[in-house]
Amino acid sequence: MHRWSRLCQPALRMHEPNLNASLALTRASYQVLHEMPGRCRIRVARLRMDATVRERISERLTHSALVSSFRLNPACDSVTIEHLGQLDALFDMLLQPLVICVTSPDKQTTEIQSTQGEANPFRAMAWASTAFVLGPAGGFGLDLLLIVLTGLPIWRRAVSTMVNERRLNVDFLDGLALAIAVLRRQPRTAALMAMMVHLGDVVRELTARQSRGHIRELLDFQTVQARRLEADASVTLIAAQALRCNDMALMLAGDLVPADGMISSGLASVDQRHITGESVPATRRVGDMVFAGSSIVEGAITVQVTEVGAATVVAKIVQVIESAPVGETRIQNYAEQFADRLVAPLLGVNVAMLALTGNVDRFMSMAIVDYGTGIRVAAPTSILSSMTRAARQGILIKSGHHVEQLATLRGMAFDKTGTLTCGHLTVLDVRPMHARMSADRVLQLAAAAETQLRHPVARALVLHAERTRGLTLPLCDDVQFIIGMGVTAVIARQRLHVGSERFLRSLGIATGKAAKYLAEAERHGDIALLVALDDSLIGVIACSDTPRPEARAVVDGLRARGVQHIVMLSGDREGVARRVAEKVGIDTVYSEILPHDKAEIVRTLRQQYGPFAMVGDGVNDSPALAQADVGISLVDGADIARAAADVVLMEEGLHLLLPTMDICRDGMALVRQNFSLIAGANTLALALAVPTGLMSPMACTLLSNGSGLLATLNAMRPLLASKNG
Repeated sequence: MHRWSRLCQPALRMHEPNLNASLALTRASYQVLHEMPGRCRIRVARLRMDATVRERISERLTHSALVSSFRLNPACDSVTIEHLGQLDALFDMLLQPLVICVTSPDKQTTEIQSTQGEANPFRAMAWASTAFVLGPAGGFGLDLLLIVLTGLPIWRRAVSTMVNERRLNVDFLDGLALAIAVLRRQPRTAALMAMMVHLGDVVRELTARQSRGHIRELLDFQTVQARRLEADASVTLIAAQALRCNDMALMLAGDLVPADGMISSGLASVDQRHITGESVPATRRVGDMVFAGSSIVEGAITVQVTEVGAATVVAKIVQVIESAPVGETRIQNYAEQFADRLVAPLLGVNVAMLALTGNVDRFMSMAIVDYGTGIRVAAPTSILSSMTRAARQGILIKSGHHVEQLATLRGMAFDKTGTLTCGHLTVLDVRPMHARMSADRVLQLAAAAETQLRHPVARALVLHAERTRGLTLPLCDDVQFIIGMGVTAVIARQRLHVGSERFLRSLGIATGKAAKYLAEAERHGDIALLVALDDSLIGVIACSDTPRPEARAVVDGLRARGVQHIVMLSGDREGVARRVAEKVGIDTVYSEILPHDKAEIVRTLRQQYGPFAMVGDGVNDSPALAQADVGISLVDGADIARAAADVVLMEEGLHLLLPTMDICRDGMALVRQNFSLIAGANTLALALAVPTGLMSPMACTLLSNGSGLLATLNAMRPLLASKNG
């Protein structure tokens, strides 16, 4: 990963007044905040301060073939980019000549100041509040100045939308009503209008800060002191950030775990609810992992550090949540489009009513009615709150779009080995199929070929060979892993093949000698691996795996939540796959399939039934995870599976799958509830203002903007739930 440690503000090279000056973004202007395959978040110098920088960065990313999508976040000086190439290529594109023209120092200064004002709703809110409190006592001149200052952001947004998008938006109506109030010398009405508009922005900013605060609490471990064990057994107290991989750290009751690591000695009760979602402290022993941010409830342990700082599990959770797009749900897009389409008709009706009645107050009241602003604030807030609540329970959801998809799932596909099953295979039997081969030799060769792999079968073979049988594994050369099939390697100049019957047949190796043994293994639901040396079958190894104890309850829970189409995908033989499926309550099974078959099956199921999820943990599941509407991976899955997934369950097993769906459904119900609140209040305001003129501009402001404020506060409820939970 690229790491540029600091941002340098490029100097503004000024020439003669009123002549162009250039302001170039250099490599030092960018800092990579977070990176994963196909996605990164970058801090850009002056993105918040300078509107021209935002425009040019947007233009460059929009027209780049490397970029599939991007999202600017000026408040954080950052941009999140979904890209198709390498990060180096992306920066080569960004670092092509980018010159920002400034017509004069005065213009540059004004632009920065106004952008700062727009980015700071608290200042605009303070100006509007002052004008409202002073009223006539402050004099019309002072009130006018304050109202103009507080109205500038509203008018600027309205003009920008008209010029750049050729349409009218809700800011146009707000700005129009505000301008009429100023012209009619109604400072208190104008001040109240502006105050309510900016109050929504203030609440949104405070909510975002609170959400960031909830997430940032997970990083408290970075500020604690750690006890590092030195080589002479002495203890040195150092900052947690000074720890390095392979350091030994002593942790006592009451300590916050300063880094990820493996326990080398001791026993402790560890509260790690913020990382794994476990509601009660868990007992951790030698060989178990502990995660940064957890707390030691009782006991004492010595931990060998494996990850520190930004590389810890909890820091990665924070990075993904902070860079996740939260406002891209379809329900919000539909609501916003509906609200924006109402602007022109409402304006037309309003103008007609003004022409017929000459009632300016009614015109102002109708102009204030605003369906869109509350929706734009409440929907992302609801989604962000739900994602934060999920993160605090050990569920990592990577974008707001997937919150919506999870809430509307119609089906779910499960991988078998390591997902529905425990993935801790046991070697049951090793059967030689060659006169010169012993069972131990067959096991030794097979385990040697699997040494470099992380698949459950590989782990089972290596552990059984080394620990149970005490065998020394020879070194292999030219190891090649064929996803979903098996592995080949070279040992003592002979080509070794370990895998399924289909794998050996594809290589032209006869498997007839093992047919009876394979049939018996399939009847018992055992996994059979065939071992061949060069072109000859030399043995068969039988392994068993058991379903996860919670798998049946999870499948039943999914059906109870309306997820009726549940299938299992497996590369194993039909009998083995069927036996596991029956135990966990799944009727539809696809067996003996390859990784690309899994992806094609998921694609077909999506088209047939609607939103479909895929749950998997292996390299061979990655294509299907990417193809599903929502890919879900387990924390102990392969790196590529976690990268391809849209949701990662941070606790081993499937326990968190049902809470994930419940949180997402609660979040979308909250979005719909807020939409109803906003639509109802604004419709009531229109009903009272249009035929009777009963709603004064001030009352209409309170009802319309107040509904958006209440909806935003309502959207924060998941944050309170996560804190109390």
